[in-house]
Amino acid sequence: SGINAEYGNKIIKTTNTPTNRLNSVYKDDGTLTNTPEETLAELTVTHFGKDSATTPEALTTSDTEKTTLANKIFSVDRLTVAISTLKPGKATGPDMVSANMIIKSEDNLTLLLQKIYKSSYILQYIPLIWRKSRGIFLAKHGKDNYNHRKSFRTITLAPILLKLQEKLILWNLETDLKIPETLKSTQYGFRKGFSTESALHK
Repeated sequence: SGINAEYGNKIIKTTNTPTNRLNSVYKDDGTLTNTPEETLAELTVTHFGKDSATTPEALTTSDTEKTTLANKIFSVDRLTVAISTLKPGKATGPDMVSANMIIKSEDNLTLLLQKIYKSSYILQYIPLIWRKSRGIFLAKHGKDNYNHRKSFRTITLAPILLKLQEKLILWNLETDLKIPETLKSTQYGFRKGFSTESALHK
């Protein structure tokens, strides 16, 4: 049935080395895919999940509270610091907006970007172009059979403007709300300074 154009991460390209070249992979019914498009569709569902038609619930806070919080999260000072953390030469997402473009146009871009981020937060809306990412499937080293979908891993290149917005929201969670301090000591996933090795040593 194909992949919904608005769904998940759109796969733009794959590497072309003999190991990483995408051939046929097994489907759920045990048969092999017949075309590159079918292979990409199977890998996409496996690694990113199926399309969901559900709409996230809107924030229950008032418009005034949303605006106040948005002003704090996306303040000019914080946005300036966030832009300063961008790495020149970083690969772009499908929108082709590079870190260099943002850095060099910071003086003219900051206030405009602040308005976009605040509106996005208050309206609970992510621009459509930011919802698409570049995905690359890479073969996992040492696998005996590359016809299995789990024999591949992915690298995802999201739009830098989206990652900048996410960083500002993360700072709010970590610095203002102090979320990391509320986590249990036994949680190792998605925490700075913790890894699989940390869990094993415990």
